[in-house]
Amino acid sequence: MFSKLKLNTRITTLGIAVTLLFSLATASLYPQLKTKFYSEKKEKTRNLVEVAHAVIRSYVELEKAGALSQEEAQSAAKLMLEKVRYDSSNYFWVNDMGPKMVMHPVKPELNGQDLSEISDPNDKFLFNEMVAIAKKEGAGYVDYYWPKPGLQKPAPKISYVKLEDTWNWIVGSGIYVDDVEASINSLFLKLFSILATITILGSLAFLYFSRSISKPIDNIIEKIESGAERINAASLQVSNCSSRLAEEATTQAASLAQASTASEVTSTMTTQNAQNSSQAQDLMNSTKSVVREASQAMDNLTQAMISITESSLESSKVVKTIDEIAFQTNILALNAAVEAARAGEAGTGFAVVADEVRGLAQRAATAARDTGRLIDDTVQKIEAGSKTVTDTANSFKGAEEQSSRLSGLIEEIHSASSKQSSGIHDINTTILSIDKITHENAANAEETAAAAHDLKSEAQQLNALIDDLASIVHGAKGRLPQAAKSPLECTTSFTSQPTTNQVSERNSEVLWN
Repeated sequence: MFSKLKLNTRITTLGIAVTLLFSLATASLYPQLKTKFYSEKKEKTRNLVEVAHAVIRSYVELEKAGALSQEEAQSAAKLMLEKVRYDSSNYFWVNDMGPKMVMHPVKPELNGQDLSEISDPNDKFLFNEMVAIAKKEGAGYVDYYWPKPGLQKPAPKISYVKLEDTWNWIVGSGIYVDDVEASINSLFLKLFSILATITILGSLAFLYFSRSISKPIDNIIEKIESGAERINAASLQVSNCSSRLAEEATTQAASLAQASTASEVTSTMTTQNAQNSSQAQDLMNSTKSVVREASQAMDNLTQAMISITESSLESSKVVKTIDEIAFQTNILALNAAVEAARAGEAGTGFAVVADEVRGLAQRAATAARDTGRLIDDTVQKIEAGSKTVTDTANSFKGAEEQSSRLSGLIEEIHSASSKQSSGIHDINTTILSIDKITHENAANAEETAAAAHDLKSEAQQLNALIDDLASIVHGAKGRLPQAAKSPLECTTSFTSQPTTNQVSERNSEVLWN
């Protein structure tokens, strides 16, 4: 029931309860204070009676010393006690063992009268009881009713009496109980007035301080509640983003693994291409040497063909000379035949020789003509062969230049393949590093998701504590209903990873471009 109250109501109620409990505790002290007050008053009366008895005793001593007669001593003692007052109206009286009143300062008409028949409204023979106590104990308290000075109505009174056995005097004095109770009641009335004032002021103060406490607490609750809602929303967003990041990181790790595999395959192919280009470069260097040697051989062959052509021309000149000699020989043979014919029979033998010489000259001329034709044909063929050899030599020179250019291109391809292999190796190393980082990011994302989940649990516990605090401040109604807030969505976008085919295509473009 108490837990359903507001904080300021609780504090105010607590303050009032404390004040009331203090008041009740003070009220419970009333009997003890009353008893103690009576005891103090009775003790005070006893002490004063002891003083009065000491006064009488001093005069008894003066009598015994002979300084005063008994009558003078008693008169002086009575005169002394008659004038004494304390607490403004209290007094001493003296009666003897008769009992008879010896001295009463308030009612002097009682002096010398017999007191044995005097009783209070309760039929208590108070003076007889005083005598009985004096005889028995020498001193003691007697309670009775006796009129106050100036009044006729008896009031409750407690007196202390003490016997002076030398003169058989009983000196006494008392306190009126109603005065004591009035003093106590006045004291407690003032005390309870103060307590009532303290209660009212304390209640107002508790109400003020409770409101001054509850209002800042309300503000704190609102701020904590707003912070808890933001923490809850942020934890949900972090959890969603971390889960999504973990999934994307896992997918990215798989894509990186495929890309790494494709990169390794491409690196292997690039390394093999570099090796093949190196072998092709070696072959081109060999081919270049062969072509250079063949070009040199064709140059030599061209020179040889030129020499043959020159020799054929010289042979053609010789054949012409032979043809001319055969022609001259034939003419000489004709002349010799003419001369032999002129010589007649003596020149027959010479005619035969001339005829044979003529025949040989004709044959030599025929052979020279044939040889000339052959030499001309040979020269033509040699010229054609020389042209062919020249063209072939030029072709070999062009082939040599093309081989040099091809060798340079293959060397550039080999250098590019080597650099490409090194670059792909670096890319593969980078991919492995990215793969490692991606796995670490995935693990961190999972840990972040777990931490976000814990943060969400802490936010829920914080909301529960806020509810408890609000229920303490506002009572059973607790917090005011808040508008429901939808959790924040993860707005982080992730770049999609290239597939294995895309990686292979890109590697192929890099390889062949």
